[in-house]
Amino acid sequence: MRLMTDDLLLMFVRGAIVSYFRKIALIAPLVALAACSSTPVAPEDLPSRDRADAEFIEGRYSQAEREYDRTLLKTPASERGPLLVLLGKCRLGKGDASGAIAAFDEAIASSSPEPVRIEALYRRGIAHNVLWRPERALLDFRRVMEGPKEARESSVKSDELLFRVGVTCLRVGMAEEGRRHLGQLLKEHPESTDASEAKERLALKAMHLQIARCPNEITADRRASEARVRGLQAEVIRSAAVPGERLVVVGKFTRFDDALRELARIRSMGYADAFPIP
Repeated sequence: MRLMTDDLLLMFVRGAIVSYFRKIALIAPLVALAACSSTPVAPEDLPSRDRADAEFIEGRYSQAEREYDRTLLKTPASERGPLLVLLGKCRLGKGDASGAIAAFDEAIASSSPEPVRIEALYRRGIAHNVLWRPERALLDFRRVMEGPKEARESSVKSDELLFRVGVTCLRVGMAEEGRRHLGQLLKEHPESTDASEAKERLALKAMHLQIARCPNEITADRRASEARVRGLQAEVIRSAAVPGERLVVVGKFTRFDDALRELARIRSMGYADAFPIP
């Protein structure tokens, strides 16, 4: 069962960060060391920065965080920005959104080059959304969009930014602007990995709490019936992202705060994977 949630956003973030590391070849020192030896180089045998990168690639975020912290202790203030962004990504990857925000705050306030601060703003916006703070997230995303085009495009993928801004606008009640950004994503980046989710949200007529995604209508009807027995006003709607799939949703909300209050109640009933859409 495929769920695209802000609870599972961290899974997406982890995959994106791993791709990022591979793309910019931060493990080049590890490769170089390995090339000089007939035996693989273990992370613990590398310098602290290289060890941090190697741990991150392997998804060991706590170990990577520790090594980045050690590296920062001996890094001049003028060079701390990029490392702070990496530290924040690491914390976000392990589920510590508040700790990630603290690292991104420091990176944004640093004298780092514009692309570094733009990326820190973007990642901080993601962290705010993880903490259900769409208003704060939107402020950061707007600053990213208002930044120099060259700096923005060198640090943030355009399709991802459009998707995040669109969904966040919908959550704060700015439906027209949110739909415009999602429509722009579909028009300019039809092959984006976020395209199907953008279609899903554009098809919605209201804000709901999704409690299940099902492969067919029969399964969805059964899940909805079970929810109704438990006192929830569940309904089944078609998935705009995947033909044939159905979403089981609860409620129709105009305010994100109201959806969050109901979300807490529904999760207390055992629907741990429930989340608001858009």
